[in-house]
Amino acid sequence: MNLIHKFFQSNLDIVFFFYGLSFVVMGIAISVKPKKESSFELARILWLFAGFALIHGTNEFLDMWVIIKGTGKGLNIIRSSILVISYLFLFEFSRRFLRICRQKYIERITRLLNWWLTLIIILFIFILAFASIDFWKTGTIWARYLLGFPAGFLASFGFILYYKYEKERLEPLKVKKYFICASLFILGYGILGGLIVPKAGFFPASLLNVDSFLSLTHIPVQVLRTICVVIISWAICGILGIFDRETLEKLHRKINEYKFIEEKLIKTYEGLETHIQERTRELTKANESLKTEITERIKIAAQNEKLIKELKENQELFKRQKQDLEDSRRAIKNVAEDLAYSKEILEYQNKTLAEVNKELDDFTYIVSHDLKEPLRSIDAYSKFVIDDYRDKLDEEGRHYLERIRANAERMKRLIEDLLEISRLKKKGSVFEEVEVTELIAEVKMRLEYSIKQKGVEIVIKDKLPKIFCDRVRLTEAFLNLISNAIKFNDKPKPIIEIGFEDKEGFYEFYVRDNGIGIKEEYFDKIFEIFQRLGKREDNEGTGAGLTIVKKIVQLHKGKVWLESKPQEGTVFYFTIAKDRGVILGKKLIGEILLEKKMITEEDLKKALEDQHVTDRPNEGGENAGNT
Repeated sequence: MNLIHKFFQSNLDIVFFFYGLSFVVMGIAISVKPKKESSFELARILWLFAGFALIHGTNEFLDMWVIIKGTGKGLNIIRSSILVISYLFLFEFSRRFLRICRQKYIERITRLLNWWLTLIIILFIFILAFASIDFWKTGTIWARYLLGFPAGFLASFGFILYYKYEKERLEPLKVKKYFICASLFILGYGILGGLIVPKAGFFPASLLNVDSFLSLTHIPVQVLRTICVVIISWAICGILGIFDRETLEKLHRKINEYKFIEEKLIKTYEGLETHIQERTRELTKANESLKTEITERIKIAAQNEKLIKELKENQELFKRQKQDLEDSRRAIKNVAEDLAYSKEILEYQNKTLAEVNKELDDFTYIVSHDLKEPLRSIDAYSKFVIDDYRDKLDEEGRHYLERIRANAERMKRLIEDLLEISRLKKKGSVFEEVEVTELIAEVKMRLEYSIKQKGVEIVIKDKLPKIFCDRVRLTEAFLNLISNAIKFNDKPKPIIEIGFEDKEGFYEFYVRDNGIGIKEEYFDKIFEIFQRLGKREDNEGTGAGLTIVKKIVQLHKGKVWLESKPQEGTVFYFTIAKDRGVILGKKLIGEILLEKKMITEEDLKKALEDQHVTDRPNEGGENAGNT
């Protein structure tokens, strides 16, 4: 038991890593699952559970950071605030969850679960926190008691009630085990996270806390919480499958509707053909009778000629209609085939994505554990030798040991950069409208020390635009470019200029400096991973920054390049598309039909013109009356 206790205590940072990762994966899985058009009421409140998972996962990563790097007052405030916010999301999810179950015997309870109950609990937590010596610690403990534990209990109860409420629809989908697992382990997590709290000087935190739990079980409570979160994530992913099956059922119904339309068109075509034949026979008989009287009744003959002409026009019209019906039938058949083919592609892509995710997870584990652990051992033993045998080693021996430690640290940074690059494609992107000026302000704040230390002047040309992008990743791109401009500048007065040009279809951004410059022969090489110019000892870093910049720009469907002359400075350019459809890789329906040659460019232009006319309000019509 002591060995287990020592193992978990020495690897608690890894426990927190998987703890936070499980939450983040669950939040991302809920967020990216298409459920907007779902008829399940659960789909309209799952965003709250996703928000809880993502925010709480961030808090666990901060706890891991504290174990590795240490803590501070500011970091403690951030951690406490994030924890309370995450529990507010969970409590609000649980409150709404019970209200949509519509069970008569809990109707009185759901009436009490109104929005003002959350405000009362938050106010009570603030009062208890202000009345204590340690505001943030007391506040987070009471947040666990009054928000975390009740939310876990209510959510657990909600999963059972919701399955009972939707049993007729959910039972054929065979998801009962997921609802039961979610209910049981959310309840377990509510107990472990809401009642097992940090030790404090008031009851029950003085009796039931993390330390007493550890002394009783010899296992950190975070390990059991992590197990609960992993099983909850598995159960939630299983529950999310109901939306895939619902979408598949809608697709089947759509295909059946197309088949019904096709059958109806065929029957219409057969009816028209019969009608044409009957009409032709009737007109032929009339024509023969008219020919016998043509010499006596010229006027009637003229009328007959006119009738024959009209008949020919009708025949041509019927032929065109027949051809149009045939074209429509082929188009419907092609659409049905495309839908079936799209279904097969979707299933194959889902399978491929699952395999890629598994390989990336294995890679993450190897990098974070199997490769870093020997480096930590090398660094630690080198330090022990320096500290314990300093008097016995000569200057050269101490120098070699310091070189070993430096190289171990560099190897650790190389692994971390490689891990970050591998995650760029794996992490889900949150695209939104962002002011570029805000991104630059955030980068300047993060590089404030380096800017003041070297006396750097940052110039922003004109007003930077508002663009559609991944805020976090594009900030990282600007951070790498500006930090390189500061790092590789030997001028007494370093100057960095940031600006853009408004081009057709995209924005072209640039970061210009008056630094040491780059030879033209290295223009392509510097974007390769771990490629650095000069000796390794001359500058800090691993050489992965520009590789990360290139991948981020490529994720936005842009390109990056540079212009530079030695000792005159460097200009890095990159492009971001204006159209969000280009960034997200989406096509209009008209473009897809044009590619498949189902319509011509003239048909597409005419359809757009007709749509434009239809969209304009009629004078004196219904729109005028509603004004």
